[in-house]
Amino acid sequence: MDHQFEIPVTYKGEDILFAAFIKPGGYTPRIAVEVDVDQTILFEQDEEGNYRGLMPFDADTKEADVDKELLGLIAEVLNSVK
Repeated sequence: MDHQFEIPVTYKGEDILFAAFIKPGGYTPRIAVEVDVDQTILFEQDEEGNYRGLMPFDADTKEADVDKELLGLIAEVLNSVK
C-alpha cells in the first residue's frame, strides 16, 4: 500500500484520523479510506474533478453500510487538498 496518508475529519464532535492510500488503476487513481476495521471506502473524482465516495451496499438489505454524512466530510477534506 504505497502512498499511505491520513485524512483528518471532525465527525459528531470527535476528531478522527482515517488511514488512506492511493489505489492506482483505471482512468484516474482512486483513494481507499479505511472507515472501520473491516471496511474500506473508495473515493474517485467525478467529471468536475471533485471526489465522491462509492457507497457500499449490503447484498441482503440493499442499504448503505456507512453514514453518508461521514462520506461527505471525507470528500470535503480530499477536495480541499487537490
